[in-house]
Amino acid sequence: MEEKVLTAKDIPWRYPLCFNNECADKDRCMHYQAWLLMPKERDCGTAVYPTAWEDGQCRCFREKKLVKKAWGFTHIYDNVPKTSKGRGSPICACLIWSRKRAILSSA
Repeated sequence: MEEKVLTAKDIPWRYPLCFNNECADKDRCMHYQAWLLMPKERDCGTAVYPTAWEDGQCRCFREKKLVKKAWGFTHIYDNVPKTSKGRGSPICACLIWSRKRAILSSA
């Protein structure tokens, strides 16, 4: 599997940037790497303040690593049986029936 290269497009606009060149973890920190990729025309935004440092540790440190996350439900209904005559699925029919019943009982 090829390694993904981090680009400026991957960094959200409001992601805090770190400017601490003295940090020992700067090569592994997303906040510092985001600053290195910052577009030249950007002149304001959120930042990691020097007060985040305590005893040589940064409270805002986020390790630079690729993670895989789920996004959406593209095939959620693939295994739902479909009925004939274009009436929709049996599940939809049950939901509609139960909503009508709930409306009638609350009236």
